[in-house]
Amino acid sequence: MLQSAKIFAIFAICFGLSCQGKRATPEKPIEKKETEISQKTPVYNGVIDTLKEADIPKPFYNKNLRHAYSWADADGTHLLFFYISKPQIEKSPKYMEDEKRVDFKAVQYVKQADTFKAEWTAIDGVQNCAFDMWLEVFEKIISVTDLDSNGVA
Repeated sequence: MLQSAKIFAIFAICFGLSCQGKRATPEKPIEKKETEISQKTPVYNGVIDTLKEADIPKPFYNKNLRHAYSWADADGTHLLFFYISKPQIEKSPKYMEDEKRVDFKAVQYVKQADTFKAEWTAIDGVQNCAFDMWLEVFEKIISVTDLDSNGVA
C-alpha cells in the first residue's frame, strides 16, 4: 500500500510539473483573402438566358436538343444543353416484348478564346421499360449561383 502511495505521489508531482508553464495561447484569427477579379472579366449577375434555336451554335444543335441556356461569368460564356431522345424500341428487350428506352444527356460548355470546352457531362435515361415513358427537365428549377462571390458561377 505504501508502495502504491509513493508511485501515486511521484505521478502527481510529475503531472503537476508538466502542466506548469504551459498556457493556452489564443489562436490568431484567420485572415480572409478576397479573390481579385479583373475589371475586364464579367462577374456573374444571376441571369440565365434561354437560348432560341437561332442562337445555338450549329455543332451543338441536334434533333434531341430540348433546352439550351447561357450565362457569363469570370471564366467566360457558359452554355448548358439538355438532350432527350424520343422513346425508341429496345433492340434487345430484357423482360417484355414492347420495351422502350429514352436517353438523357446534359452538357455544360465554357467558351474561351472562340473555342468551346466541355466542363461536365451527365448521361442518364430509362431503359427496358414497357410502360408509359416520360423524361423531362423542369425548366423552372434550373439555377446557377455564385456561392463564394468570386465572380465564377
